[in-house]
Amino acid sequence: MTRRLLCTDLDRTLIPNGAQAESPGAREHFRQLVGREEVTLAYVSGRHRALIEQGIAEYGLPQPDYAIADVGATIYRVKAGSWEIWEEWEAQIAPGLARAIPSRVARPGANFARAEIAGTGKTESP
Repeated sequence: MTRRLLCTDLDRTLIPNGAQAESPGAREHFRQLVGREEVTLAYVSGRHRALIEQGIAEYGLPQPDYAIADVGATIYRVKAGSWEIWEEWEAQIAPGLARAIPSRVARPGANFARAEIAGTGKTESP
């Protein structure tokens, strides 16, 4: 059996966001696809974990095998409903994040209200 990795965004891809209506039957077709034994599902989102989990619950989406959250700063492996941070990724990305926004980041995936956009002097909310 050949394994398949399906990576998808949530907003305006699986979850309606804005005026565009959801395609009829899309979630059921998606559920059938990712329910296949050879499919590994990863949600890729700018959202942090709590908002990913909220979207899954609110729209009845399948639990992923992996989630790439916080605009790529945090990667989770999801097993039996337990979300585990991929520590190796955190160790790899932490030095770059610390250099980019040292006064705002305690570690990747940390909650903060506003972050400086590296080198611009501007701030944005996560």
